[in-house]
Amino acid sequence: MSCYDEVPYASNPFALTHPKNLYLMASLFGVPAVEITTARVLELGCASGGNIIPLASNYPDATFIGIDLSSKQIGVGRHHIRQLGLRNIQLIDVSIADIAVDFGEFDYIIAHGLHSWVTESVQKKIISVFKHHLSPDGIGHLSFNTRPGWNVVDGIRKLMLMHTVGIDDPTERAAKAREIAAFVHRSIPNQESAWSVLLGGEISHPSFNKDYYLLHDHLEQDNNPVYLHELVDQLEANALQYLTDLEFMKHSPYLLSKESCEAICNIQSKTAAEQYLDFINNRRFRQMLICREHHTVPSTVTTKLFNRISIKSNLKVANLNHVAQMSNRDVISYYHNKFVLSVSEPVIKVALQWLAQLKAPINWLELIDDVAQYLQLDKFQVSVALSTLNFEQLMAYEAVELSNKIVASEFCPASANRKPQALTYSRYQATFTDVVTNRNNECVSLDKLGQALIPLLNGERTMEQVVDAFSDAIRHGEEDHFELLFEEGEIVFDRERVLSNIAPLTKKYVEILALNSLLQ
Repeated sequence: MSCYDEVPYASNPFALTHPKNLYLMASLFGVPAVEITTARVLELGCASGGNIIPLASNYPDATFIGIDLSSKQIGVGRHHIRQLGLRNIQLIDVSIADIAVDFGEFDYIIAHGLHSWVTESVQKKIISVFKHHLSPDGIGHLSFNTRPGWNVVDGIRKLMLMHTVGIDDPTERAAKAREIAAFVHRSIPNQESAWSVLLGGEISHPSFNKDYYLLHDHLEQDNNPVYLHELVDQLEANALQYLTDLEFMKHSPYLLSKESCEAICNIQSKTAAEQYLDFINNRRFRQMLICREHHTVPSTVTTKLFNRISIKSNLKVANLNHVAQMSNRDVISYYHNKFVLSVSEPVIKVALQWLAQLKAPINWLELIDDVAQYLQLDKFQVSVALSTLNFEQLMAYEAVELSNKIVASEFCPASANRKPQALTYSRYQATFTDVVTNRNNECVSLDKLGQALIPLLNGERTMEQVVDAFSDAIRHGEEDHFELLFEEGEIVFDRERVLSNIAPLTKKYVEILALNSLLQ
């Protein structure tokens, strides 16, 4: 039995790897990726399918295949698939090394938490899978431990490996690893030293107390971090190219001093610039996006495919007397936290003012239409003017949000004729766990009332019928007391108090589920 069979890695959804996010990021850099609704998706190292089964449930016209070496985990995933009656997903227990060249093409290939924990030969095979199986406009996701940040962590890992030599029992091995790390940390003479802070940060991380994390992330025999430029060289040798990083906004040069930002931005090579940023930020983990070499990839965000996305602004107007300045070239300043943007271009001022009035994201083309109509300009003129905005800088400071993320449902339970329907997968999950997956592939924790309610929202009951069914479930359930986690202070209701307030509680909970993107 392999270590992954004996101590399975938690099979959770990874929201950032949702193909809608990959589609968005590809669009920001000019690659016309395929819509998820009909896409073919392959996940390498899928465990028991926690990341792709909810996707398969939400996108019945798309096709999903998961690969994992652990037959035990694949068996668990297949059980869930059978229970859900899904026919658009297949989980296969096979080594990545055995994937044949004729396996087929995929619009999205996801390899999260895999590359760094396999041998170098399997790492090369992963790159080969991207080479042979990405469709022409396909997008690959590859996460990996990276240097220089992992250099320090590697020292902690080797300490734990040395201390656990000869210990076969995984539970004991994890306990001994934590024990030696804690001992070394306590023994450092200067607890304020950089080494003490780094080690303390590692052992205080919540995941450090989870056996599966420690055993697989730190104590596996293979752990091979790489520098960004090394991996990019491998891609280019295989007719692939580095597109961007899923979290490029968090490591943008625009977050540095003006002098440092200019120095990084003047570097011609995108890879070299980002490698220097990795040294500046001591980065230890990356989530790389990959595409085929025939695409022309810009060095920064482009508005070429903005018709695919929506935009939301967090900027506020700094000047109070700005109304008369909108259509001329007077400067208006906008701010978000410490970021300030001074604008004289009328098109941009009107666009930002329009965005400031909207609560929800607006499609890029709709924004152009609205601004063009207001200023009585040609749409092309408006588009050109808006393209001069530095969207990478705006995103880095969270001044604007670009997304095609599924926004929270606007379900309103005021009408008793509405029949609320929770996601099929979340209804299934709620029968055995209090953590469910929403449409964005995010984990949502439920209290006991939420867990009892979700399975009842099958789209066949009116709100009045939901209230009745919910009353029966509470009345005949095993729970006597309920913590209402959405209330400040986690108010505890006993069974009778819940039942006496069942109608408003049902309405409240349905609204909460909708806001958490758990309704169809």
